[in-house]
Amino acid sequence: MGDVFLGQIHLSLSSLSLTGPHPPRSYQAWYSLRPGSEYSPLKIGSMRLLLIYHEDYILTSTTYQPLLNLLVNSITEPDFQDTSLCILNEVSKDRSAMGLCIVNLFLQLNKFEELAHRLITVEVTSTSDPNTLFRGNSVASKVIDEFMKVVGQTYLHRTLQPCIDEIFEVKRSCEIDQSKLSEGENIDLNMTNLLFFVEKLMSAITSSARSCPSVMKRIFHLLRTLSVKQFPEFEDEVRFTSISGFIFLRFFAPAILNPKLFGLRPENPVSTCTHRNKIHVLCSSWWNLEGKKV
Repeated sequence: MGDVFLGQIHLSLSSLSLTGPHPPRSYQAWYSLRPGSEYSPLKIGSMRLLLIYHEDYILTSTTYQPLLNLLVNSITEPDFQDTSLCILNEVSKDRSAMGLCIVNLFLQLNKFEELAHRLITVEVTSTSDPNTLFRGNSVASKVIDEFMKVVGQTYLHRTLQPCIDEIFEVKRSCEIDQSKLSEGENIDLNMTNLLFFVEKLMSAITSSARSCPSVMKRIFHLLRTLSVKQFPEFEDEVRFTSISGFIFLRFFAPAILNPKLFGLRPENPVSTCTHRNKIHVLCSSWWNLEGKKV
């Protein structure tokens, strides 16, 4: 649908039963869409939306000082697994939101690299198989995920934007599944098209090292150093996979898969053409390439 206007609705929050001593956790209701001035009511269909509204009460900064001290002191606690940071990861319903809060807090305090060192150390020392390093939904994985999104957004856009725009705008089929080919399509030509886009993206990424934020480089260096120290017998592999698991699988690949979510495109991929297939195939390629130490 992209950004096509489909209708509008004006909803007053005061009309909803969301307050009181026992407010409901959710509220369900049906509302009719109303047309804009230049649209006929007959042309408007029906939609069902899930809307989430949050209301937060923000107190003075001094109120949060005990909590702030508790979180910051987690870095130096001997038993890190029992600290408030790890407990937050266990009880949080939205670990991405939790990770983002932690990242913003420690970046503001200029203590993020200290936090990253402790998180990565705990993660690698508790992992027995280098192939499963940072594969789980741990505090370290979530925090570094959100960290890359916060500090690397401009770098991501500068690196991928030209390639993503070309993938959307150039009408080249990349379908290589024989059962999904349209009549008259040539699978060899489609493979050539696919490799063209993959190589273009690879070139853009591998030549972007100078544009990568310095703080991201320091965190990646820390990842590699601590991982190699833990698995010296697998140094030739771990020195690559410890970094590529984040920068490829958790940073570039998700942006290629969903460019609108990362602000790279104003619209979603068009499923009727081959754009969505291109994105999915390209991301599948990243998974294979990551295992080959690209």
